[in-house]
Amino acid sequence: MSFAKSINAIGKYDFYSFDDEAFAKNIANFFKVNLKIVFHYDYEDFDNQTPKDIEFLDLGYKNTLVLDVRYFKLDYEKPSFNNVSNMYEIHIPVDIKQIDTLWLEFNDTGFFQVDYIPFNGSWNLFIEDLLGLNDDYYSSKKELIDSILELRNTYVNILQKINCSSVVLTTDGAYNFEEEIFVNPNTKLNSMDDFLQFMKEKDGIKFYNFIDVLINRPALDSNRNSYLDIALIDNFDDVIDLSKIELTKS
Repeated sequence: MSFAKSINAIGKYDFYSFDDEAFAKNIANFFKVNLKIVFHYDYEDFDNQTPKDIEFLDLGYKNTLVLDVRYFKLDYEKPSFNNVSNMYEIHIPVDIKQIDTLWLEFNDTGFFQVDYIPFNGSWNLFIEDLLGLNDDYYSSKKELIDSILELRNTYVNILQKINCSSVVLTTDGAYNFEEEIFVNPNTKLNSMDDFLQFMKEKDGIKFYNFIDVLINRPALDSNRNSYLDIALIDNFDDVIDLSKIELTKS
């Protein structure tokens, strides 16, 4: 990832399993699809176990998607026996003008990430959009809001299928929390509230409500370049009332 380029959404899920068949069945039923399951290994010592290549899970649904299963060692100084975990990746087709797929990455820590959400080309430009600093590039505030909400509503509709009700929007900022939440399966964070507190303690992150910033443009207390001390909480049930704001240029 490029530093502070990607705009990502991180959330909690409760159906991680090292058993790839069990995980795949959950994904297939959540999204009502069959799966082509492709296996990837970043180590070579298999302890007399035959590595898998491709499998198919046909549950009788109309469409088929690809689920990537990536196996990795927990400690690369040790043999693979009892020293392997995995993560899962799936690309969900979407029908909007900005993109044609959304990329979901499910980590063994019980957190997922929606990668590369194209709200803008970088985190700081996205925050500047929200604050109105780039209004000259848009025909109206309505154009900006419509574009953002189209993307936001797309991932909300997808993530609600896995019983998710909120995410935190952030970026790839060489944060301490990134190493723990995506690499270390021993990290024990049991809820989104635990994770937000972890981000605050480890990286000094300050949180703002995404929809409030989008609609009301409050001042943000940021002391780091590219707004790297800011993250946005998106509660999916937040009410969006555009009736009381000026959407056109004066």
